[in-house]
Amino acid sequence: MLDKDTKIVTIALTLVILILGVLFVMDRSGSGDNEQDETRDAVYGQTESVDPYSGTPYDHATVMTTTVDLNWRAGSLATSHTVYLHQNEDWVTAGDPKALLTETQDTTVKAVELAPGCTYYWRVDAVNPKEPNSPWAGDVWHFRIPPNQAFDLYPPEGATDVGPHTKLTWKPAANAVGYRLAWGTDAHTVANNPGEELTLSTTSYEPMALNLGTTYTWRVDTVTPDSVIAGQLRCFTVVNADDPGTDNLTHHYSFESGTQDLVAGVDGVLVGDANVVDGALVCDGQGDWMELDGAAIDINSYAELTLVLWAQEDVDNPYSGTVTFGSIWDNGTGKNYLMLAVGRGDDINRIMIANTPDNDGPWNDEIGVDSPEIVDSMMHQYVCTVTAKTLTYYVDGSLIGSVAMGDTSLAGISNDYVYLGKGIYNEDPTWRGLIGSFSIYNKAFTYGEVVYTYDAGE
Repeated sequence: MLDKDTKIVTIALTLVILILGVLFVMDRSGSGDNEQDETRDAVYGQTESVDPYSGTPYDHATVMTTTVDLNWRAGSLATSHTVYLHQNEDWVTAGDPKALLTETQDTTVKAVELAPGCTYYWRVDAVNPKEPNSPWAGDVWHFRIPPNQAFDLYPPEGATDVGPHTKLTWKPAANAVGYRLAWGTDAHTVANNPGEELTLSTTSYEPMALNLGTTYTWRVDTVTPDSVIAGQLRCFTVVNADDPGTDNLTHHYSFESGTQDLVAGVDGVLVGDANVVDGALVCDGQGDWMELDGAAIDINSYAELTLVLWAQEDVDNPYSGTVTFGSIWDNGTGKNYLMLAVGRGDDINRIMIANTPDNDGPWNDEIGVDSPEIVDSMMHQYVCTVTAKTLTYYVDGSLIGSVAMGDTSLAGISNDYVYLGKGIYNEDPTWRGLIGSFSIYNKAFTYGEVVYTYDAGE
């Protein structure tokens, strides 16, 4: 049995413990709220604000309809809002009455009817007549509504260098639910064709191969819920196929006679288990490639260059080079290189060139052109051309794109190494696939010459 004094002390200690426990829980609860608030602020980038925030349409947005709802989150002290909206940014920024849309106690303005093909600026001010600092001006946001008919059509009007495998494309129109395409070689027929026989829900159309040297007329009509808006007639001409001849062919590997260079005698040397089988260079394992004499090829002496590669890959290669000219820094990274990668870890194929002043991230010195990687059981043609001004890339006779060379040059490429089936970065695995043929020209092909070599096959 406890005596009276002991009981009193025990009860007192128990009460103290209970009180401390409650205070601890309250403190932890408060800390949790603060932590949640801080986490929320970190996620949404928003602390308690007297200004309206989180407006939609978001800043820089493209809105595909001319009927627009404006929404925002209210500031902490707002009892109402003043909303400005106009195409004139200065008016909205200044809160000019000419840009006033409405005053409202809500945080939304529904169904604002706007014009297509315009950029709109808007702002929401928080208002509270009882607060001396009211109103609080919000940020100026802007959004764009595209035109009400298809625009930025490709090929562009009057183009004369269109490839035979070109896809017709355009950008979507405001309020569009579909498109009607009329096209053909007779302008009168296209002009009077409603296009109903070719109705599309997409913004592209890939016809069968277009006829070489032929001029086509086409028109894209925009279908909206209420009407059909006729597009303008446009025309383009498909290139003629031009034989590049052999005067500028400096090296050619057909692999019909092993690794022999049929032009200049710079024969290849097989490395690893690389082999030539049935007229193709086979690189099907790690460490398999073919090496060429870089000094004999002397790529950096070329004023212009075309590489023509026929290759097949039926596995998804990681970051690997298929055709490589260049050298290697002492840390194993690429140095002053030109590389064509049929397959990469990011599911693209790419032509790239880099003059690298040092070994610190030399890939950042690259300029290049990308295309989706092709993994199948067929040979595909990859062509790159290099001039003093541009690097251009073609796949299967179609132009992928061009990029300005800037200060990068062929003269800056190293002659140390030339590989087929291997990249220039030591840590990259070798490429796995088949090479049907490889050619080097000391001129830049025209589009017509690319088409000719593609149609001619390997």
